[in-house]
Amino acid sequence: MSASRERKKRMVESEQAAPQQAKKTKKKLSEGWIFAIIVILIPVIVFGVIFGVQASWRNATVVSVGDHKVSTTEFNYFYRGALNSIYSTYGSYISLLGIDTSTPLDEQSYAGSDEYDTWADFLADSAKTSAVDAYTVYDKAVEAGFSLSDDDKASIDNEINTLKTYAGVYSMDLDEYIEAMFGKGCNEKNYRHYLEVSKLHDAYIESLTYTEDERNARYEQDTTEFDTVTYYSYAVKASDFETKSDSSTDSTEATTSTEPSEEAIAAAREAANAMVSDFKTDDENVSVMTERSKSEVTSSISEDAANWLYTEAKPGEAKLFEKDNTFYVLQLTSINDNNYQTVNALQLYIAKDASDKEYKDGEKTSDERVSELEAALKEDSSEEKFREYIKTYADNTSSYTITNGAHRSITPEVARTWLFDSSRKAGDTKEFVDDNGGTYVFFFQDFAETYRDLLVTNKLKTEWYDEVTSAATYTYDADAAKHANLGLTIASIYGSSSSSN
Repeated sequence: MSASRERKKRMVESEQAAPQQAKKTKKKLSEGWIFAIIVILIPVIVFGVIFGVQASWRNATVVSVGDHKVSTTEFNYFYRGALNSIYSTYGSYISLLGIDTSTPLDEQSYAGSDEYDTWADFLADSAKTSAVDAYTVYDKAVEAGFSLSDDDKASIDNEINTLKTYAGVYSMDLDEYIEAMFGKGCNEKNYRHYLEVSKLHDAYIESLTYTEDERNARYEQDTTEFDTVTYYSYAVKASDFETKSDSSTDSTEATTSTEPSEEAIAAAREAANAMVSDFKTDDENVSVMTERSKSEVTSSISEDAANWLYTEAKPGEAKLFEKDNTFYVLQLTSINDNNYQTVNALQLYIAKDASDKEYKDGEKTSDERVSELEAALKEDSSEEKFREYIKTYADNTSSYTITNGAHRSITPEVARTWLFDSSRKAGDTKEFVDDNGGTYVFFFQDFAETYRDLLVTNKLKTEWYDEVTSAATYTYDADAAKHANLGLTIASIYGSSSSSN
C-alpha cells in the first residue's frame, strides 16, 4: 500500500473513532451525580406508585347495577347515608348497640351476626343495598319519563349552598370541604350527582298513585293490615307481687335474682284472672290503647293477642295474655276501619322555657317569640309567610313538623278537633297551648284522602318497591368497598353528645 493511501486510511479510521469517543464522554456521570439522581427518583417513583394505586381504588367499581357503576368515591356517600340512618334511629343512645363512638368503625367487631366482621362491614353492606335500590328505582323513573321538579332541583342547590357556607367558615373551597367530609375524590360534581339520584328515587316513589278499585282490592285482601283496634289494657308484672323476707339471706337472693318467685307469678296471675272475670276500667293499672295497628299489638304483647283482638274478640269481652312474666288483660272497645278524612296542615311549635333557664345576650324568651308570632300572623297569615314563621320562631329543641295526611292521633286533642271540623277552609290558622305550656300553631291547607286509603297506598308502594328492588341484578366488590372511607368515628361526625357510653 502506498504511503498516501496509508495516511488516508488512518484519517478515516480516526474520523470514525472520534465521534464514538465523544459519545462515551457525554454519557459518563460522576458517582455523586448518580447517587443524587437515585435519591431524587426513588421517592418520586414510590409516591407515584402509591398515588396511582390510590387513584385506581378511588375509581374501582364497588357496585354495578344496570348500566351504572358506583365507584369507591361515590360509595362513600351511600356509606355515610347508612351511618346517618342508624344514628337517626339511636342518636346519643347508639352505644347501646355496642358501638364505641370514639373508635373507627372498621376496628370494631360486629356482634349482631357472624355475617360481618366489623361495624364498617355491616354499614358497607347496607350502603350496597341502598345503592342498588337507588339506581334500580332511578332507572324506573327515567323509563317512565319522570324528572325532578323545580322544587327538588332547588332543594339540591340549597344543600350545595349550605355546604359552601360551611366550607367558607373553615376557609376551604367546596371541593376540599366535601372531600374532608366524605372521603378522597369526593367533590361537588359527584356529590350533586348522588343527590340527584337519591332525590329522583324518593320523588318517583312519592309520585306513585293508585285507583280506588286498586286500593279497595288491596284492602279487602286482608283488612287487618289496615284496620286498627281500640281497647283497654290491664297490665301487672309478677315482680310487683314480690314480698321481702325477714331473712337477710332470702332478702339478698330476692334482690339479686332476675326472675320473680313462683309465688309472685301466681299472685300476678290471680289478680289478672280476677280482672278477666270483672273488668274495671277505672283500675289504676288500666290504660286506654287508642287505634293500635296489628303490628303494634304484636310487638308490644304478642301475635296471639293481636289475632284475638282482630278476629275473635267481641266488644266488652276480656282475655288474659302473658309475656315475660307480665300479665295483660285486654278488653276490646272497637275495630276501626280508618275510613275517615285526613288533613294537610303545617304545624309550628314553641316549647315553654324552663323557669330556671339562663338567656344569652339578645336571646328571646318563648313568650316573646309567641307574642311576635301572633303579631306577625295578624299582619300576614299566608302559607308562604307561615313557612317563614316556622323557620323564624320554632325553637330548636322541639322542631316543627309538616303534617301531610294527618290523622286523628295528632296532638293536642283540641287541635285535632279544630283541624277535622268540616267548616275548615284553606288558610285557617289557630293557636293552642299544651299541658306543658308550649304553644302549637296550626295552618290548615286542605282535606286529604281517607286515612285508610293513605295506609293502603303506602302498602302498595312498599310492595311495588320490594318487588322492583328484589328483582335487581347487581355485582358487589367487597374488597373495593374496603377502600372507601369506612374508618369513621361516630363522635367526629355527630359531636360529643354521641360519645357517652
